[in-house]
Amino acid sequence: MSQVDQLWDRANAYKVSVALFALSETGVLRALAEAPKSAAELAEGCGLITDALEPLLELMVTSGVLERAALAYALPRAQARVLPFVELEAQLCAARIHPRALVGALRGQPLGDPMDLERSAPLWPVFLRAMAVGAASLAPHLARAVRAVPGTQLVDLGGADGSLALALSRMLPELRVTIVDRQAVATAFAERCREAGALEGFAFLAADLRCPSTWVSTLDSADVIIAANVLHLLTPDQRRGLLAAVLQHGKPGSQLVVYEQFVSRERADAASCLVVDWLLCGTPFGETEVEFGAALEQAGFRGVAHRRAPGLPGALVVAVLPERVGASRSARVDSPAAGVLP
Repeated sequence: MSQVDQLWDRANAYKVSVALFALSETGVLRALAEAPKSAAELAEGCGLITDALEPLLELMVTSGVLERAALAYALPRAQARVLPFVELEAQLCAARIHPRALVGALRGQPLGDPMDLERSAPLWPVFLRAMAVGAASLAPHLARAVRAVPGTQLVDLGGADGSLALALSRMLPELRVTIVDRQAVATAFAERCREAGALEGFAFLAADLRCPSTWVSTLDSADVIIAANVLHLLTPDQRRGLLAAVLQHGKPGSQLVVYEQFVSRERADAASCLVVDWLLCGTPFGETEVEFGAALEQAGFRGVAHRRAPGLPGALVVAVLPERVGASRSARVDSPAAGVLP
């Protein structure tokens, strides 16, 4: 493919997303998740026009979203599992992802975190459904990374409604968990725990990750500290503050486990495309897992390891907190001149 063709393909790629979101909103994707159907059957069931629907279905086939055998279209099971993410992306796209908004962010006027805005209430149910799907996929990878013995204390920074911690605890029942997140998800956390019958061994602390003084008390007894899909929601200074707080207040020998949508320098994958979302939030984030791991090592964390999680868009970075060395470490991490944290 020539460079001109590549540019033209990229300029038109948004139309695939728009078509996908339209099929999600009209219920076509949900119908195909249940069973294969023809264009006529889908049109009748979803109140659409067959001749208008069929070209979009064919576009989804050539894009690798749908499969077709004779007249029947099908949504593969793997794609069906992530429909909550498609629904979330559709809402975010409709509300905020357009060129004018991105130009504003480039000029220093980002939109802010969509979950912090006054009109965020309708977005929370969609967000939590998507996070539950992501948690089920991520938990097995975390279970292999976490060192757990009976009584292991785990702190999940930004753990939302506890979906990830609950999924992890089913694999590692010895865990005792504290979720740290904003007050807005406290009710959802309680409901999720009741549904799972996991009230014992789970606690929730309403706190602001941007203000470490509100949550560092949880680190004293923590054996494992998880930050999954959290750092991209913080500004560079706030990320430095969070990691410095973990380093200074965490228990020596405890684990820090980070899962993030780290970018790739080789390809424009889904994680790399999320740089647009982070710019709109006002929290630019564009590191690879290798770069982030190197920053942790420079900061004083030890045993840093990173790997891509098969089947997931992001990557894991695991580190161990070193023995405390007093004020000298604090000065090194907090000093802007040190430049050792992302």
